[in-house]
Amino acid sequence: GMDGIGQWTAQTKADATIGGAALEENLAMAAKGRDQFATPELRAFLETSRIGNHPEMVRAFARLGKAMAEDKFVKPGAATGAPSAAKLLFPNMN
Repeated sequence: GMDGIGQWTAQTKADATIGGAALEENLAMAAKGRDQFATPELRAFLETSRIGNHPEMVRAFARLGKAMAEDKFVKPGAATGAPSAAKLLFPNMN
């Protein structure tokens, strides 16, 4: 039988929202989200555990990648005039 990782890969490929014809785009978006937000330690964990193949991991990172692509994330240092989330959460840090 398939191991857990093989099942995750199969589930990801068969998933109604992230798989099928949309798989390549979603994997590209997931890689983009991961590259932007995952620390080197998290990336190492994703690779060694292979949990990055789990459909929910792909889904979460793909959402991050898509949000970035649609520029919903304010890039650090972008002059928006709005206070950063960090300043709102930690007003005394600066």
